[in-house]
Amino acid sequence: MGDVVMETTAAVDQGLKKPDTTRSRKVFGGGAWTLEAAMLPLCMTLVQVFTMVTLLLSKLALNAGMHPFVFLVYRNLVAAAAVAPVALIFESFKAMARGLQVIV
Repeated sequence: MGDVVMETTAAVDQGLKKPDTTRSRKVFGGGAWTLEAAMLPLCMTLVQVFTMVTLLLSKLALNAGMHPFVFLVYRNLVAAAAVAPVALIFESFKAMARGLQVIV
């Protein structure tokens, strides 16, 4: 431990920068998990859950006798219905920022 302190003080005396540890303290909150540090595993888990639900629903639909192309059309329609409102909202904000009128 004494060697580390001596090396650090020697580095400061020579004008070298100390390693910045404030970022790791900020992210992990000094040992406690914060929301920022937990977002990546949480999002990865949600993606896996959504993938499994989609796979199970598709397997059930195809085993019940639904034609694969019909299933693809339904899946694309549901995805478009889910994404369209979000796209309209974001595009209206972008248009307002440019000063254009938005007709919705």
